[in-house]
Amino acid sequence: MGQIALMEHPSRTFQDRMDPERATALRLALGAQGDAFPEGDHLPIFWHGAYFWDVASDDQLGDDGHRRSGEFIPDFGLKRRMWVGGSVVMLRPLVLGRAASLTESISRTRMHDKRHAFVELRRIIKQDGETILIECKNLAYLNVEHDQNRPPFASPAQWTERRHKTFTSPMLFRYSAITMNSHRIHYDADYCRDVEGYPGLVVPGPLLCTQILEQAREQGGAVTKFSYRALAPVICGEEVSFFAHHQAGRLGFWVSGADDRLCMVARVQSQAS
Repeated sequence: MGQIALMEHPSRTFQDRMDPERATALRLALGAQGDAFPEGDHLPIFWHGAYFWDVASDDQLGDDGHRRSGEFIPDFGLKRRMWVGGSVVMLRPLVLGRAASLTESISRTRMHDKRHAFVELRRIIKQDGETILIECKNLAYLNVEHDQNRPPFASPAQWTERRHKTFTSPMLFRYSAITMNSHRIHYDADYCRDVEGYPGLVVPGPLLCTQILEQAREQGGAVTKFSYRALAPVICGEEVSFFAHHQAGRLGFWVSGADDRLCMVARVQSQAS
């Protein structure tokens, strides 16, 4: 049975001036259409990952390329890190060209059987003295040795829209660069195969979320709430299916890999819902 740690956890705050050029760079990296973002424009939901960088020196990084545990996030003695889910509530749009702050704190930690640990982060973005966005970010830490041969999940039987997408290695590299993500599973193919046992480069979970939200925005209405859960990795180069389903005023999404395994589930709520 898992144990929840109740000790006092630290928090940290990042400042950013929300440079419009970084949003434009992210738009181009995603292959999206549109002109350059001007100052005063609104940043799309979940694009805040391109801001509030946690820049670490080389000697602060672990073997996987991430900031080494033990400073902010506790060191569980587990080598493998995964972003497994979360949620975002957008109270009002972030305005480009204005200073903003992101305060991150650990909501809880849980150790399970000395082989799995879970960390829940709470992140609050403020601008002009007002809370703009509230995010919950769920991380998992595991042993490097793990079973990649889980049986596939079934894709949804009912859906109203289906789109296909293949993520390329240049897209993964550019997205990781813009979001300051140095996790080696997204750019080092030898590390992916030889150390973590993946068949190829792993598509970042936030990149899948961004693709879902781009599709949701096209359905009409500004997205105000978003929740997601990662179930299996998406590998660079495989054809990915994005299923959407409208029900009871909400929009549900499923992301399926080439072998019909279910990789991510998500729920989106907009002002039009």
